[in-house]
Amino acid sequence: ERAFNALAELEKGRESLPAFAPALRALADAPETVRAALRRIEAPVDQIEAAVIDRAVERALAVRPAARESSGPGLEAQGKTMGAALDRLRQANAEALLDGARRRFVEHVSLTTRLELELDQERQAERRRFVAARQELERELAKSQRFRSIRELMASNAGLLIRDLKPIWLMSPLSVADILPLEPDLFDVAIFDEASQVPLEEAAPTLFRAPQAIVVGDEKQLPPTNFFGGGAEESDGFDESAGDDDGPVLDLDADSFLGQAARTLPSTLLGWHYRSRSEELIAFSNALFYGGRLISIPSARELQGREPIVAAGAEEGERLWPEILNRPVSWHRTPFGVYERQRNLGEAAYVAEMVRGLLKSKTDKTIGVVAFSEAQQTEIERALDRLAKADASFRNLYEAALEREEDGQFVGLFVKNLENVQGDERDIIIVSVCYAPDTAGRMRMNFGPINRAGGEKRLNVIFSRAKDHLALVSTISAEAITNDYNTGALCLKTYIRYAEAVSCGDRAGMERALAQVAPQGLATADRPVNPLAERIAQALRERGWTVETALGQSAFVCDLAIRPSGAEADAPPLAVLIDGSSHYAAKDLLERHVVKPQVLAGFGWRVMTVLAMDWRRDPNRVIARIEAACSGATP
Repeated sequence: ERAFNALAELEKGRESLPAFAPALRALADAPETVRAALRRIEAPVDQIEAAVIDRAVERALAVRPAARESSGPGLEAQGKTMGAALDRLRQANAEALLDGARRRFVEHVSLTTRLELELDQERQAERRRFVAARQELERELAKSQRFRSIRELMASNAGLLIRDLKPIWLMSPLSVADILPLEPDLFDVAIFDEASQVPLEEAAPTLFRAPQAIVVGDEKQLPPTNFFGGGAEESDGFDESAGDDDGPVLDLDADSFLGQAARTLPSTLLGWHYRSRSEELIAFSNALFYGGRLISIPSARELQGREPIVAAGAEEGERLWPEILNRPVSWHRTPFGVYERQRNLGEAAYVAEMVRGLLKSKTDKTIGVVAFSEAQQTEIERALDRLAKADASFRNLYEAALEREEDGQFVGLFVKNLENVQGDERDIIIVSVCYAPDTAGRMRMNFGPINRAGGEKRLNVIFSRAKDHLALVSTISAEAITNDYNTGALCLKTYIRYAEAVSCGDRAGMERALAQVAPQGLATADRPVNPLAERIAQALRERGWTVETALGQSAFVCDLAIRPSGAEADAPPLAVLIDGSSHYAAKDLLERHVVKPQVLAGFGWRVMTVLAMDWRRDPNRVIARIEAACSGATP
């Protein structure tokens, strides 16, 4: 009877049997002990699985007893020890290099004071060269006029000692060709920075002067161009129907020195992105241009919901400038703007008012202004000059800002166009889109250099200049751009949509914009869930804490991000790093235990490490330690 009843039950579930077939086949292939356990133990499968894992962990700990003592605090202490040792190693390496350079110079000078009879034939010849070099150099240094050129000195015997005195030279490729003699072993290595801006013909003479070269650059930034200087500035009569025959065509995919080097030399991606203090400043470029491969730092400041910024007139810039500092990316809508004669006077005046507000606030942040056209750049400069003439207090601040230096480096306020801003960075970047309907209300799909081939690279340059805040000032919304078939125009349209979402704290809208431009999907799409992080987050939420899991727009995430509230609201947030699968996937121990905690701390986080062993040993102690850190106590 029991068998009959069992068969009747199977008959009822006959339609669902195919779904269980793979599990039944796997069970049939399992060891007998597993099959017996599943038949006898009345417990859910996940509990049985947990028990099996627990037993396996106990066996592993029995083989490696030291692992039982591992802990988050212990690992943090070891990371700090490693970091301090790394700092000492770098300092010692720098001192050794300096000492080697000094010793080489002293050795060569002292050689000139020795008698030839004391030296072998080879050293005698070397002594004669350095005696001649010393005499020539001392004679030149004693002059008060009619100095010899650097090229002449370097080509003479004096060049031997000059290279000892000055082993590192910082020059442009054109200066190298103009100043240094054409000798193949002048230097041990030639390093090219911003190589995308170096034409191949300018790089070749520098390559000849060293046996080794290191080429650094970004193929997603601008190659050498002179769009405006070449007479390609757009005209009012140019619209989307105009073809490439209108004006000179500049191919942004043409070979630069970097392009040639990338195809012929072994390469390494410098993935860490340190410029942007808020991840929202680089997330768009990372998704569109770098396939999510840049390692950006999770933002310590929470993205908050805010009202859209819509200005009623240009004078509103003086009132609305604080919104720049309240948001990593702020979108300022200026519907009163009109595009006429390649200018938008309303936008230019609004930007000038915002700059005045920032400078009068005595902010310590550096400022840069970028226009999409040379004409708009000129108009913004004129608007600033008009304010300076009318406002004496602003004039003094403006003049000081233009000449500002920090630690001997120029960090002054600039107003540039998209063609000449590459290589610059400032804490605050204000961008004037400029394009708008004309006086008749017609919106032309004429975006000047952005419409040209490779125009999206120009936008990438602009969007990646800011360290703290980017303000996008635009008369038009994203919907006003209809020539989506043009890559540059589509990039601008999507970025306006992205900037609007970030400005309002709309994380879902921001993710949609990023997903639209990410050619291989977002880095966050297939991120594995850390079950321990979810358990800890749930426990903390039950105790009233605000917790985010897997915070970050790149491969580098905070497993837990805990925001202080109440009396501690202004305290730095806490980043908890947990040893999940991604933790052990990083094979570089320095990166895992030194670089990541140091970078997070440098970007405004308090950092804590929690190991699975900590949780296994005492979950309550882990929660107490995290809460103590969030409250500012010593964990």
